[in-house]
Amino acid sequence: WLAEPRVEYVVGAAIATVIAAAALRWTAAPLRAPMGVMLIALAALVLAAGRAELRLATFRRAPAAVGATRSADQLQRLRRAVDDELIRMRRAAHRALALPGSSDDPARIVSELGHAIGDREHRALVLLHGDVLYSWAGTLHAVPSDLTGPSGVVATPFGLTLYATVDSGSTRAIATSLLYAAPPADRLSRGLAQRLPGDDVVEGFSFGPADDDAGGGALRYVDGQHPLFIARAVVPSAGEVRFRLLERARVRVGVALLIALVAFLVAIARRSAGGLVAAGGVLVALRCISVAPLSEFSTRSRLFDAAVYFLQIGRAYTANAAALTLTSATVLLAVLLVVRRVGPRLPRWAGALLATLTVGFGPFILGALARGISPPAYGAGGALWLIWSVPLCLAATALLVLASWAGRVALGGRRGVPIGAGPAIALAAAAVAPLVWNAPGQWPKWYSGLWTLSVAALVLARPSRRALLAAATVAALGAVSVVWGATSRGRVELAERDVRGLDGPDTYGAALADRLAVSLRNEPLPRNTQTLLEHYLASDLAAAGYPVALTAWEGTTPLATFGSAPFDVAFDTVAAMAAAAAHGSRPIVRTTRANVYGVRVVAVPMPGGAVTILMAPRTRLIGNDAYARWYGLPPTENNEPPYVVQVVPDSLSPREAIRWRREGTELHGDWPVRAPTGAARAHVEVDLRGLDTLIPRGGLLILLDLAAVAFVWLLVAVADGRAGRWLRLRRQRIRSYRTRLSLGLFLFFLVPAAAFAIWSWRQLFDDAQASRRLLVTETMRAVQGGGRPDWLRAESQRLDTKLLLYQGGLLVDASDSLFAALAPMGTLMRPEVALEVGVAEEVSATRPEALPGATGMLGYRMLPASVGPNLVLAA
Repeated sequence: WLAEPRVEYVVGAAIATVIAAAALRWTAAPLRAPMGVMLIALAALVLAAGRAELRLATFRRAPAAVGATRSADQLQRLRRAVDDELIRMRRAAHRALALPGSSDDPARIVSELGHAIGDREHRALVLLHGDVLYSWAGTLHAVPSDLTGPSGVVATPFGLTLYATVDSGSTRAIATSLLYAAPPADRLSRGLAQRLPGDDVVEGFSFGPADDDAGGGALRYVDGQHPLFIARAVVPSAGEVRFRLLERARVRVGVALLIALVAFLVAIARRSAGGLVAAGGVLVALRCISVAPLSEFSTRSRLFDAAVYFLQIGRAYTANAAALTLTSATVLLAVLLVVRRVGPRLPRWAGALLATLTVGFGPFILGALARGISPPAYGAGGALWLIWSVPLCLAATALLVLASWAGRVALGGRRGVPIGAGPAIALAAAAVAPLVWNAPGQWPKWYSGLWTLSVAALVLARPSRRALLAAATVAALGAVSVVWGATSRGRVELAERDVRGLDGPDTYGAALADRLAVSLRNEPLPRNTQTLLEHYLASDLAAAGYPVALTAWEGTTPLATFGSAPFDVAFDTVAAMAAAAAHGSRPIVRTTRANVYGVRVVAVPMPGGAVTILMAPRTRLIGNDAYARWYGLPPTENNEPPYVVQVVPDSLSPREAIRWRREGTELHGDWPVRAPTGAARAHVEVDLRGLDTLIPRGGLLILLDLAAVAFVWLLVAVADGRAGRWLRLRRQRIRSYRTRLSLGLFLFFLVPAAAFAIWSWRQLFDDAQASRRLLVTETMRAVQGGGRPDWLRAESQRLDTKLLLYQGGLLVDASDSLFAALAPMGTLMRPEVALEVGVAEEVSATRPEALPGATGMLGYRMLPASVGPNLVLAA
């Protein structure tokens, strides 16, 4: 059903589940507990799949009727939410009017307003004496002067704000709430309509003015006798609704199937089930892994993403990291069962043959599995290292457990090397791996011999109760080493692809730009940055991550510009292309070069002018937009860069490949490029990092790899009943003086070490925040205010930073109107900052701002009275 949703599969699964439940009373007693868990999970699976099929069938029969019904339900839910919100807002406004008109403690007034409004991220409460802003709390997403009526909705460039006012004499209290946030502002703060519980059929709401024609199926919201807005539920196409229904159902069914599969494996692993049942159960589990479309869950986690791991030779079992993890865990469980049930009964000649084959081919099998690792262009963080390391460790552990068992059988008796020899050799091999790595990306031929020797020592080890731990340790060390080598090799390949593609964006990026150009042909000419941003977000370019700049032209005069990344452009050539396109009827496409990389320019004729789409190749020569998160745009990277590219004005002879060389812990390479001023070379550096960085990271990965192996071992131990016996024995020993003394000594060292680690982390965090505050403060001090009308924008360009100007706590000007419209702090200064620079008479202040996936730092400085009264600069 996961691969191909059909009713027949659900019916078959339901019948099989009922039969299995009926047969549970005749099942052997040791099997009943895991089989019961499996049946419960399968029942949940059938219910989730059946519910999805029922919804799909209902929608397929009458999509319009279902859409209308769901839309009406969601609109009624929106009506009730707005009713409740207006009640809360008016109650907060009345509480604000009850506060004293003047106070010696303004901080208490702000605190009272904050308690009255509650949600300070989406709501605001403002007090005015006449037209003078007196006190406020929360986040206001509108201009106070626009909030004139007793209640209403005010539109801003990127959202709608609901407000209610209460007057008492010359004092006015205004309570506001963010009703809707348009992209990309919805990544910074979500409106009331977007925080409502979702629906499988309805995608969201669209809003219009209250005087629009409501039409059928629309909600005209009226507050008393005052209409506020018209809302319509957005129902996507039938195909999109089917995809949404199946996507949600697949997650529930997938989780239930995983639980059922684990319980099933525990059941067949019990000795009372028999060897034939165990073998058949493992084959059933492997068949489930091959049939289940795990790549469908790639939107949920990179664990299922074939872009970061894919190996063609393994087909469905190596289609992504999740498939390899499940396959490796199942094979490891099967190997543990075989080792325990067959034991020393394996013929010695078979053990010798199996041990020889494993020693010879084991390292190469692990290396082959590692070829599926594909580091992304933005770098690989700890999560990706873990995604790659765990399945490789499980697979290697299965091979080593099989090999060590075969070796013990072949040797017989207690002859052999110490059990710690294999892990010791593996530890040495892992430690020297970064030191002997050769450019551009391989180990010397003799290096694989170290791992062969480690595996041989493990195979020839004498019998020990720690055999599984030794095998898992060797496997974890090998997996971490192989992952490091694969990522280092992948970073070199990314660097080569970067410098080889500097002539311009690839064909896929060009196709996306052409698709945007076609969509712009029938649109009016954008005259502000907000409209250009909307066109960019509606296209596929926003998700592709290419450096893009859009400019609207009227003749040769630019009206508005938006860019996703800072890159060099031949602006005169672009202006000429825009003027030519405006006088023609066809788009003009040309590649220009103002740097070593080529920029593809598409000039699109539009009524009254033209729009140019500039696209550069994805290269590390182009930096990231430092304000992408402030705009609500997804950042291009969160990890340390995989490589560094620099342009050196030296000529270099043509060559077919980059000649890499290693210098210390770095790989260096050069590639000839063509610059506007003549020949040059691109110098690439790949930092392999030293042991002081790699050892802590590798140690953490090894511990997590061992935890994964321990989980598989625990399943087998639970199935055999040994886990219960072990717990009963430990419960008896826990009361002994020796155990209590050991536990006390352990906590005696652990608690201070943990406290010191937390304190050290806090100190590092505080030091980083202090550095950021210092940078912001020094930037504001460098601003030279006043003297000319456009000083704010001129200083912003000079210092390469965004600047905001507040007067009396209200945002009155900005160097970038788009930044001001999207800023998460809204149109009012944060009340804590206003108290600090206004009441406490501090010259400057800094405050962190929460951004998607990060924390920004905003600084404030009081400007001299010669520039203007009550002016505060923010950067």
